[in-house]
Amino acid sequence: MLNRLRRINKELEFIMPSMTQIWTLTISTVLALVLLISCSYRQDLSPLDNSVEIGPSAKVVLERNPPHKQMPAGDDASLAVGAPVSEQVTPHEKIEAELIVNQCRFFLEIADSADERRIGLMNRAVLEDDRGMLFEFPSETYLSFWMHRTLIPLDIIFLNQEKVVVDIQHMDTELAIPSPDLKTYTSVLPAKYALEINAGRAGDCVIQIGIHLEYYRYR
Repeated sequence: MLNRLRRINKELEFIMPSMTQIWTLTISTVLALVLLISCSYRQDLSPLDNSVEIGPSAKVVLERNPPHKQMPAGDDASLAVGAPVSEQVTPHEKIEAELIVNQCRFFLEIADSADERRIGLMNRAVLEDDRGMLFEFPSETYLSFWMHRTLIPLDIIFLNQEKVVVDIQHMDTELAIPSPDLKTYTSVLPAKYALEINAGRAGDCVIQIGIHLEYYRYR
């Protein structure tokens, strides 16, 4: 019996150090994890210097959450100075018809709505020699035009409902003149159509009163 007790005592002496080492290791591991979590939490909550020094007088800014950069809603350069939004420069690519007269060919924009007729060629800096704008009205009447906000001199050709030329006038720019004092150009006879082209092109293409102008509309 005594020998058995001695043997059990020796086994306990062997086991106890092992158990002590295990508990010590476990406690050390837990403490290390707690310390690591605590450091990470404090780093997230503490004020951050969002820059890194790269030299004696320079630093790179590190933005954790960079602000959203909103793009401009539109390109203001496409608007004429002082013109309302409805009077933006009309794109030159809107070609809807073609006119051939003598040796000249014109590619035409069509102004057949009230808003298009009101804007016309206002704010255009350039009109190519083979381009023009044809104004279509619902019926024949005495048509009147002016050069409000028109930057280039024009020839205007009035046609009746049979598309026969009834009047041709030259219109000069009047940029420095107030709107109430602008000159008006009224057809000498009732007309249903008016064709605006670069100044001098009517003479170049021998467009004369009494000739018939038939244009081809693409659609």
